[in-house]
Parts: sequence; structure tokens; C-alpha cells
Amino acid sequence: MTTPTEPPQLFRVVDDDVPATVEEPPRRERWAVWFFTLIVIGLVTGVSLWIYEIVDQPAVRLEDERVSREGLVATVQVLATNYSSTYDYCVEINIAALSRGGFNTAEVAAQPTRDDGRITPGQSVNFVAVFEGLTEEDYRERVDEFQAFVEQSERC
Repeated sequence: MTTPTEPPQLFRVVDDDVPATVEEPPRRERWAVWFFTLIVIGLVTGVSLWIYEIVDQPAVRLEDERVSREGLVATVQVLATNYSSTYDYCVEINIAALSRGGFNTAEVAAQPTRDDGRITPGQSVNFVAVFEGLTEEDYRERVDEFQAFVEQSERC
């Protein structure tokens, strides 16, 4: 059996004359640049979409609803105008009887007063819907207003 001449080295000896390599912690500036870049991209995207929504108007727009009621039968008319300068549109318009909370009490498909609902550029077509199934209680307690909306609009 042999005896060791040097004690075992449990720790590494550091030479004080040699500079130690020290890793720098990640800089905050690097993350700040990425963060602010992401913020700027989000702002530019948001403003672009906002401007697009303001500029992008539908080709077929509806005027205010005109309502006449005789007994339990309500007749609702709405004028649809094609603001496109190049395309004809075939539209389907529905009119809903809305409650005070904005819920549909009834909904009826409106029919064009002439032709088949084809609207040429610059032309207006009147659509009419007749509500016959509403009761006096519906008119008194549920129906607050009538609202027209374009169910389907496509180029003809």
C-alpha cells in the first residue's frame, strides 16, 4: 500500500494573478428593444385596421325604417341604395321586431316592391315586410322598435 504524498485537492486553487472570466447578466436594454418594437408593431396594426374600418363602407346601405301599423299588422319599409359605381348587387333584407333589451321578438324577410331585388349602381329599391303574428301584448310589452339589416349581399 502506498501513501499519497500530496493531499487530495478538494477545491480548485485560484491564481489571483489571472483575471477570472465573469459572464455578464443579460442586459435589460435588449429586452426593452424587443418590447418596444412589439408595442410599435401593435400600434401600427391597430391604427391601420381602425382606418380600414372607417374607410370600408358597405356597397348597399339601408335608410331608416318607416313603420305603419293597423291593428295587429305592422308594415315596415326600408330603402336600400347601391353606392357602388360599378357592380349590381342582389340583396336579401330581413327586418326584426326588437324588444327594449335588443332581443328579436319576430323576424320577417322583406320583399322588394319591384323586380327581384337586383340593385344597379346608384339605384334605390324599397323593401317591405309585414308582421302579422304579433299580439297586442307583444306590441305593448315586447316590441320597442323595428330594425332592418342586410342578410345577404352579393354581386349579380
